[in-house]
Amino acid sequence: MAVVEAVVRAVPPSQARLLALAIMPNHLHLVVQQGERPLSALMQPLLRRLAHLLQREHRFEGPVFWRPYAVAACHDPDHARNAIAYTNLNPVRAGLCEDPLDYAWTSHALYSGDAASPTSADRSGPVAATTAALVRVIDPAVALPLFATAADRSLDQLRQDYRDHVEWRLAADRDDAEPDDPSGAGAHSDASAARPVAPLRWGQAYGPLFQSPVRSGDGPPDLLERRYRPGLGDVARATLIRFAPDVPLELVKGRFGGARMSEIRHRMVIDMNAAGFPNVAVARFLGISESAVSKIVCAHRDLRR
Repeated sequence: MAVVEAVVRAVPPSQARLLALAIMPNHLHLVVQQGERPLSALMQPLLRRLAHLLQREHRFEGPVFWRPYAVAACHDPDHARNAIAYTNLNPVRAGLCEDPLDYAWTSHALYSGDAASPTSADRSGPVAATTAALVRVIDPAVALPLFATAADRSLDQLRQDYRDHVEWRLAADRDDAEPDDPSGAGAHSDASAARPVAPLRWGQAYGPLFQSPVRSGDGPPDLLERRYRPGLGDVARATLIRFAPDVPLELVKGRFGGARMSEIRHRMVIDMNAAGFPNVAVARFLGISESAVSKIVCAHRDLRR
């Protein structure tokens, strides 16, 4: 869980959006939507924190990661969908488990919705703990539309589409066939004939990750990836993770709660102002007066002079 918490703490300040995670015995996989800061704003603090954790735990000195992290961009919805599924199923493919729910340190249960009711009671603790931590930085509703089999699907229907996709990919792996070949042709054609047939139209709604196809001049349609801009809620949650991870966001809003809530609101105002949000928007979000926001911002500027 220490690695999970390190990831959860590293994501908000980086302004990246975490989409999927798998923590393996000697490496980890992250699927992120880059924000306005470079990817190094996420990876350098995270890898530094993980190196310190491992050095302290195993009592050694020296480098932990022997080469730079590898990066590959997802240029279209199919690529993004495959990256998320690959990440969540990595422990199964590595032979660490047969059911992805048997491995606690991925975002699979967050996507499938199975964290609260896994089939085995003895695994519910680690899975639920990881899911409870990741829900602070991963909103599965952002990427679940990549798995949609039709438009206008509810969240429960999108989770079912994801589970169907996972079942199909695992069945294809067991049959030693290519997961992206819906025909089922492969080395074990008799066995693969009984496996789930891949829906032909996954990803009918791309949600906030990708825009609709647009034309660029006279060229073919392009899928343009949206630039992720953190909202006020993202900045507020980042502040809480840094200074008060035990405090729910709703308790901070308003003018009450005592000295501690006042201090947290003060820090949020400073962070939101630094992120470029106008005072009026900050005041409405936090449920306080615009004059109170202005006083905090002005006092902070005076201290920095």
